Amino acid sequence: MNGAGMALAPYPVEAVEEAVMRFLRAEVPRKNRGFAPSVEEISAEVKEVAASQRAAAARAVRPQKLPPAKPKEKKVLTRKELEALLDGLDLKMQGPMRRLFDSLNAGKEREKENGTGE
Repeated sequence: MNGAGMALAPYPVEAVEEAVMRFLRAEVPRKNRGFAPSVEEISAEVKEVAASQRAAAARAVRPQKLPPAKPKEKKVLTRKELEALLDGLDLKMQGPMRRLFDSLNAGKEREKENGTGE
């Protein structure tokens, strides 16, 4: 590896590419316009680009404050919705599902009567 490669090895490839593009677009003042930039000039520009990329990445990583999560509401299945679901089931399963639904509704009605329910 030559001297330039050794000098730029610890920096990310993106920083090196951006620094070279800045030289090609003539965004960086150089000592000698007629010659390629020196290793020192490229190294200094790569350090600067890498520092700005790290700063931009650090800004993006800041934690965001989220509003508190809303508790999920329990979906109550109506008789009409149950009938629509049962239409898709075979006849063997419809009876047990209806009994289960009726027992759940009976339990909710008892809770309401006792005042312990919602």
